[in-house]
Amino acid sequence: MNPTAMVLSAVVLASGTLAAGGASAQNSGKPAAPSQAAPQAAPATPPAASGMPKTMAGSPLTQVPFDEQPFPLMDDGTYKNFLAKVATDVGRRCGKQESYGWEFRKGDQQKMDHIFQSTMDNFGKTGWSVGQAKTKSVADPETAVYTADKDKRRILLVWVPMADAAMLLLCETEVAVPKK
Repeated sequence: MNPTAMVLSAVVLASGTLAAGGASAQNSGKPAAPSQAAPQAAPATPPAASGMPKTMAGSPLTQVPFDEQPFPLMDDGTYKNFLAKVATDVGRRCGKQESYGWEFRKGDQQKMDHIFQSTMDNFGKTGWSVGQAKTKSVADPETAVYTADKDKRRILLVWVPMADAAMLLLCETEVAVPKK
């Protein structure tokens, strides 16, 4: 699955139409392997051809390094809208955002666990305090939502597991202004 296909898969996941499988991410604290129902999409232009770096060594927003370098994912507004809904659930609103995707052999739970765990460990090593968050906007029980705090900053992280890929969507948040 190429990075653009991951984008399309996330749209389906965000809408809650993907059948869940495996252990619940909400119960285990980490993404579990989803069912084999992950949607596929036609090949598209790879990131390098569009001027984006092929992979990322770390997150510019959080200064967290990636042990396994992901593809930066382009957003057509789908991630932004999804993150905005999730942020609203936790009383926040999103500002700057980043989107990353990792590919691996279909069903390779060990690889997915390594990507997740090493990335989350690196948040801790760089001074972020990470905690799991509950949200009503995430219909897929395999998708895991976290907040990370450092100094006076709060980041929203959403992990989306698939059969042969994992995505990390994140945004810097601020307190949501109540509507009058």
